[in-house]
Amino acid sequence: MIKARALTLTSSIVLLTSCLGLTAAWAQNAPPPQSANDPNDPNAPGAGPVQAPPPNYPPPAYGPPPSQYPAVPPPGYRPPPPGYGPPPPGYPPPPGYPPPPRRSYYRGSYAETPGSHTHDGGYLRLQLGFGYTSMSATAGPDDLTISGAGAGFGIAAGGAVTPNLIIYATITDSLASSPNFELNGSSSTVDGASAGVVGLGGGLAYYLDSNVFFAGSLLASRLVINDSNDNQVGRSDWGFTVEGQIGKEWWASDNWGLGVAAQLLAGRMKDRDALFPGGAIPTWSLFAFNILFTATYN
Repeated sequence: MIKARALTLTSSIVLLTSCLGLTAAWAQNAPPPQSANDPNDPNAPGAGPVQAPPPNYPPPAYGPPPSQYPAVPPPGYRPPPPGYGPPPPGYPPPPGYPPPPRRSYYRGSYAETPGSHTHDGGYLRLQLGFGYTSMSATAGPDDLTISGAGAGFGIAAGGAVTPNLIIYATITDSLASSPNFELNGSSSTVDGASAGVVGLGGGLAYYLDSNVFFAGSLLASRLVINDSNDNQVGRSDWGFTVEGQIGKEWWASDNWGLGVAAQLLAGRMKDRDALFPGGAIPTWSLFAFNILFTATYN
């Protein structure tokens, strides 16, 4: 009897020990208990779809997202540091891209320099050069030609009516120094004498994008002949002269251009005096060609 009870007690202890071991193993592998307020617990009271918390973007030290950046800096931003501006000279653009426009920092934002390398606004053109002037007159069987090399001069002032189109007033002079006088086939050179034409009028000039320009003028003009002592020995009445120019300029600054032009003058003027025997008053024909160096402000 005592042995049976001991055996029964031993079996109970073994069975209890096995149950405790299974319980500990299940506890190690089981998921942690969920709280009644856990939003991820589908069985919790009031549980619904899981909502991700809003992202903390941008951080407090940064501005709004890029899509919300303002088009211009808000008031109060200080100007950029010295040296902030266009790329340094010689900075090459990518192949196939035009060079960047000339820009300057103006009132807190980028803007093109007004009037830079453009033909608008006021206009002033100064010209000086050299060339050839010839004038001839005929009356009956007599003819006289005065010709020679000399200087050319011109000033034009006006303004742009549209971009690249200029209207101007001008004064022009073309002079033959120590010219050759040829009367009825006999010629002689008078040292120190001069013969030339002066014209006053107006015209138009048009500039291409390459800074090549074309100009034409209509002038009221007269001839003047001086001897070697600078005494006036001949003078015509006012007539007309047509002037044409073609030239090319290069920008030397934002508004000044330097270049060269070819000038052609052709006109007719009636003389004031009877130069030939018989009292006939001749009409002069003028031709002049000059190469002029130009300085233009626009």
